This record gives sequence, structure tokens and C-alpha cells, in this order.
Amino acid sequence: MRVVEVNIHPVKSTSALSVGHAAVEPWGLAHDRRFMVVDSDGVVVTAREHHDLLGVTAMPLGLGRIRLDGRHAGPIDVDATASDEQVLVRVHKSELQARRVDAAAAASLRQLNDWIAEAAVERGEQLPKPLTMRRFRPNVVVDGSAPFAEDHWRRVTIDDVEFRVAKPCDRCVMTTVDPVTLASGKEPLRTLARYRRWDGKTWFGAYLIPDGSGHISVGGALTATG
Repeated sequence: MRVVEVNIHPVKSTSALSVGHAAVEPWGLAHDRRFMVVDSDGVVVTAREHHDLLGVTAMPLGLGRIRLDGRHAGPIDVDATASDEQVLVRVHKSELQARRVDAAAAASLRQLNDWIAEAAVERGEQLPKPLTMRRFRPNVVVDGSAPFAEDHWRRVTIDDVEFRVAKPCDRCVMTTVDPVTLASGKEPLRTLARYRRWDGKTWFGAYLIPDGSGHISVGGALTATG
């Protein structure tokens, strides 16, 4: 099996950024989902409710710094190293400490916000129209495997980095939002639920946890064991 895509999402729920390679850190890919948008109560804001976040591109500029750009707003530079203020935030059912960015960047972001496994996808002959993997917001996409082979994987090696398979990935309503037009519909959840639904959830893909560090790249080899 070979890696055909490596993607990062520097800000949770913003547009995917395709990269040729990525460093693997103990907590995941470098620059992936290191920032998030929260409301005045510290609750995470996601594209489930605010689809326009998917139209925002975040580009890493270095440690703790990113540049945000949108379809109807100029670029905004965000520097998390400019503040040491810690705040309590809630991400779904979890509470954690986060560092607040400087007030000017937060105000600019509010202005910007005002304009408010590939083989498995080949199973898409059951879907009314082709869908891209971007719907599922993956970090790594591979080809050369049987449909849903990841259901049986326990350990994975990509290039020289080992991962353990933590659990399958249950899919939410974000997959029904077109990442280009931002229009919402019923697919792919409606079709996937016909044969990938159990325990009250619809499943596609898997979560990996690094057991080491290193680099992965497009074209790299992936091996998996059950």
C-alpha cells in the first residue's frame, strides 16, 4: 500500500492543507489542529454549525504562528507566542487548557468569520455522485488496500514511523458539507449508513496514534498488521 495524500488542518474545522510530507510528533502530525476557534464561553466553534470555517485556509508560518485567509477577507497573522494567558476551553465533552492568542488577531478573526482510506471511497458506486476524500478530512489517504481493510488493522507503519490503531472513526454531519461550495446535503452519511452503521453511529476510516516520531510522505509505503 502507498500513501497518496498527506493533509494537515492547522486550525480545527478550517480547510485542509495538502502537503507532500509531514513530521510526526508524539501527539500527531506537526501543525495539525494546533489552533481552534472558541466562542465567548470558551466552547469550540466548528464547521458543523458554521460551514464558512471550511472556506478559511490556515498556513503555518513557524512555531506558534499561522496566517489565515478567507474568500472575502484579507490575510490575518496569528501569533500564539505573543500571549501567555491560559484559558479553559471545552471541546465537545472534554475540558482543557489552551493559550489565548492576542486580542488584535482574535478581533480580526471575528471580522473574517462575519462573512458567514481511498479504496473505501471507490465503494462510492452506491453514492449518487462522486465525492472527494476531503469530505472526510483525513490526515493520511492510502491506496492499494481492500475496501474498509482498516477495520481489521491493529498496527500500521508508514515510512519509518509506527502507529497503533486506536479505534474506528465515527463520521459526523461535517461530511455532508461540500468543502468547495459549502452547500450541505445528505450524502455521504445517508448511503454509508446503509452498510456502515452500528452502535448508533456511521463509521469510516480509523484513528492512529504515533508510537514514535519521524516523517511520512506522499508515495511512502504503508504496512498494516491485524
